[in-house]
Amino acid sequence: MAKDQSGVDTDQLVGLLVAIAAAELTTSYYYTILRGNLIGLRESVLTRLPRQRTIEDRTHFDAIVHRIYELGGKLPGDMKAFHDLSACLPANLPDSPSDIKQC
Repeated sequence: MAKDQSGVDTDQLVGLLVAIAAAELTTSYYYTILRGNLIGLRESVLTRLPRQRTIEDRTHFDAIVHRIYELGGKLPGDMKAFHDLSACLPANLPDSPSDIKQC
């Protein structure tokens, strides 16, 4: 167990940050594929929201990853293992992804 000067267990912190980064990337991916399936619908708040969320989640992901590496950690090299750390279900669109009520 590695602790820094403030008494924080950096190994545990990095583990939590990696799981959070995995969740941010997973949700960013979901909103990206959702946005792609909404192309062609009339521009509205419902079609802009996935774009805004994609940008937001990706920004969070980038900031968290930067901190992980600053602390001496790293991301898993295996994408499935990385996803599984997120505690998120796999990103799947509903049967009719252009049906906004199902998304």
